[in-house]
Amino acid sequence: MYFVHKTGNSMEETGRMFDRHHSNIVHAVRCVTNWRECDWEVKKIVKQVENAIPELKRVHNIDFQI
Repeated sequence: MYFVHKTGNSMEETGRMFDRHHSNIVHAVRCVTNWRECDWEVKKIVKQVENAIPELKRVHNIDFQI
């Protein structure tokens, strides 16, 4: 949910994709953001995914921002 939201989808759009209320998305994004700041492993994983996004965009011709 964190990455779906970070690719430019609103909290409401992301919630619909996961069949969740947007408040669940707010909570998930806050949790990952906090974990990213405090936990080296989470920070490393998030960075790896963020680094892979440009290649995914190129290969699949997807237009979104992170």
